[in-house]
Amino acid sequence: MSDLARRTPFFGRERELDALADLYVEGTRLVTVTGAPGMGKTSFVEEFSRRANVENDIACEQVVFCDLSGSRTEADVVAALSAALDLHLGAGEGKESTSEVLGRAIE
Repeated sequence: MSDLARRTPFFGRERELDALADLYVEGTRLVTVTGAPGMGKTSFVEEFSRRANVENDIACEQVVFCDLSGSRTEADVVAALSAALDLHLGAGEGKESTSEVLGRAIE
């Protein structure tokens, strides 16, 4: 959902949302949410993003959701991350590696 609008109400997971917000406030800038298919990982992260970016419930600059579910290779992951972060990674742009550019972007 590009505008993070919910099609169905989000219920529960308040403790987990609070824990994720605490991690962010403490300085954690990259979180991977894992679990079995159908557990609501995407809905959970979209709700966190909505609360952070739309409702400003979480003291942060910006939360970016990056869906890696279709990524199968390192190149796929780099492409998804650079798109989510609106980075334009090109060959021959200095001596920094792609991972250094991505790392700096999520600091």
